[in-house]
Amino acid sequence: MQEIKIMRERANMTQCELAQKIGVEQSAISMWETGEARPRTNKLPVLAKILNCTIDDLFTDKERGVPPEIMKGKGRLRKKGEEQ
Repeated sequence: MQEIKIMRERANMTQCELAQKIGVEQSAISMWETGEARPRTNKLPVLAKILNCTIDDLFTDKERGVPPEIMKGKGRLRKKGEEQ
């Protein structure tokens, strides 16, 4: 979840500062930023509020499950039952 690191740095916060505001250990922030772990869902609204972003902003397209062809603009969404 590199977006957390990007948002944290934009907010001029250290991992320790963010951890204190959320109520977790600094090591949790580090693991979130490296993708070693993910924040618990109950932490996402707090995290987004502190970082002044939406919950969606915290995830990459890949983490959201968006197919690569859509991310690159090469595909389109099809209606249910429509052939490829």
